[in-house]
Amino acid sequence: MRAGHEVVFAMTIRNVGPAVAREVVVRDPLDDRLTFLSVSPDSCGYQDRVLTCRLGRLGPEEAVTVEWRGLVSPDTPDGYRLRNVAKVSGVTPESRLDNNLGRAEITVTNRPPHVRRPPHVERPPLFEKPPLVAGPAPVPREELPFTGFPAWLLGLAGLLVVAGSAVRWTARRTG
Repeated sequence: MRAGHEVVFAMTIRNVGPAVAREVVVRDPLDDRLTFLSVSPDSCGYQDRVLTCRLGRLGPEEAVTVEWRGLVSPDTPDGYRLRNVAKVSGVTPESRLDNNLGRAEITVTNRPPHVRRPPHVERPPLFEKPPLVAGPAPVPREELPFTGFPAWLLGLAGLLVVAGSAVRWTARRTG
């Protein structure tokens, strides 16, 4: 977060108990370096640097999300920690009070953002050129088409077919 920028805090208040929670209130004092801008839902208000939300009744597993916006003071020093602590209370007796507190902390950074560059990866060229060699140029060799073992087999098979046809043709003429 940078000084002079807007910050958004969102908190979800959920009744995890087995009974209905009555007269639920959230209180969230603002850090001195924050200027209050807006809050949602409408059941929330801001006065004397404290955000107060009167949520009323929350059934078991029912939840409400509160979102508020603030402006970080432009003169906030680098490294300052904005601390936000919200406390939920109600009139219904509770067996667990340790889950009625929410905390958030944001460190202000005024330095320009660090740009991460991917590590240099060397890629092979698309078409590799043969290395240059000093000395006489190699003599070009002419290669015959259809060379190699498979070509010999095809040639031999073709020769046998031609020879067999010639023998048949001769046998028919003489016979």
